[in-house]
Amino acid sequence: MIGFGIGEFTAPVKRVAPRGLTCLAAALLLASCQTTSGFETQADEGLMWLKPDQTGEEHASDVAACSTRAQNTRVRNSSTYISGSGGLIGLMASAITAGIMQGIERAEARSAIFESCMENGGYTPIPVSLDLVTDYREAEEDEVRANLIDSFMTSPEYEPIQAYFTALEKQDAETYQAYLASHPGTVLADDIELRYEAILIAQERRAALETQGFLELVAHSFRGLSPEGWRYDENALEGVDCTIYSRTTGRILLRNGVAQGSLTVDETTTVPVFGTLGENDSLSLVTQWPEEDPIVFALDLSNESDSFSGPAESRDGQFCTQFALFAVKDDEELAAAGADSWLGSAPRPNYEIMAELNK
Repeated sequence: MIGFGIGEFTAPVKRVAPRGLTCLAAALLLASCQTTSGFETQADEGLMWLKPDQTGEEHASDVAACSTRAQNTRVRNSSTYISGSGGLIGLMASAITAGIMQGIERAEARSAIFESCMENGGYTPIPVSLDLVTDYREAEEDEVRANLIDSFMTSPEYEPIQAYFTALEKQDAETYQAYLASHPGTVLADDIELRYEAILIAQERRAALETQGFLELVAHSFRGLSPEGWRYDENALEGVDCTIYSRTTGRILLRNGVAQGSLTVDETTTVPVFGTLGENDSLSLVTQWPEEDPIVFALDLSNESDSFSGPAESRDGQFCTQFALFAVKDDEELAAAGADSWLGSAPRPNYEIMAELNK
C-alpha cells in the first residue's frame, strides 16, 4: 500500500514508488508526490509523517486510518470538456485524456485529505533517509511498519528529530540556540534558525515599542456606532442595531508603556483614547465615549510584532462585540517626524494619562 505516512517534493527529491509504478500511477494509489512541508530534502532523503512520543503501533494505525478515510471519501470531479474534433479516434482520445485528468484530480484531492488527517493528528512531514522511506512503503503488513518506526525512534538518526520536536514545543530563543549548537547544518536546523531569527526580530520590535510605537487602526468598520454614539433599536436582540456600520479611524502613540491617541467616527466625531501596555504584550485601551457605555479594547501583540488585535466592545459588555486590529507602523520617516505629527498635536505627559485612567 502506498502513501502510508510518506510525502515527497517534486524536486529535488528523488521519488520512490513501488516496483513498476510511476509517480502518476502512485498518485492514483494515494501517494503524496508533494506535501505542505517547507523542507527541501536532498537526493538521498524523503519525507515521513512523524510526531513526538509515538509508538510504531500508533504510527501504523494512524496512517492506515487516514489512508482509509481518504480512500473512502467521495471526491467530486470538476467538469471536463470533451472535444469531438478528429472523428471517432479524436473523441476516444479526448475521453481517455478526460478520464486521466479526473483520475489525477481524485488522487490529488485524496492526498490532501490524507495530509490534513495526519496534520490534525499532530504529525509533521520530516526529512528522513530514503532507505527508511523505501522500506516503509514496501512493507506489506502494519506490524512490519510498526517495527520499522520503533527501531528508527531508538536510532541516532532520530535524536535531532526528537530535539526538533522539543524545540517546537518550547518555542523560545534559548532552546533554539541549543538546537543550533547541537545539530548544525541540517535541514531541521535551517528551519529552527528561521524561527530563532523571527524571535530575535520580534524581541527587537517589542523593545522598540516599549520606548515608542505608532499604531493605526486598520479595521475601519464598527458595528452599532454612529457619530452620536450607540444606535439603539428596541427590536434588536442586543438593544443596539448591530447591522449598521460606521467608518472609524484611529491613531495611537505608545510611549514608555502608556498609550494615547484618538478615534474618529465617520469623519465627524473624534474621541480620546488612553491605555497601557501590560505583561505578555497585552494592550488595554479605553475611551470615554459613548458616555453611557464607552468602547474598550483588549488587544494582544502578534508573534511577528506587526499588529495588536483583539475584541472591541462596550465597557459593560452589552453591545456589538467585534474585532479590532491596530497595525504597528514601522517607518523611519514617521519616527523622524515625531509624535506631534502622528497625533496632530503635542502628546500629553504620561502622568496625565495615568491620572485619566485611574479616575
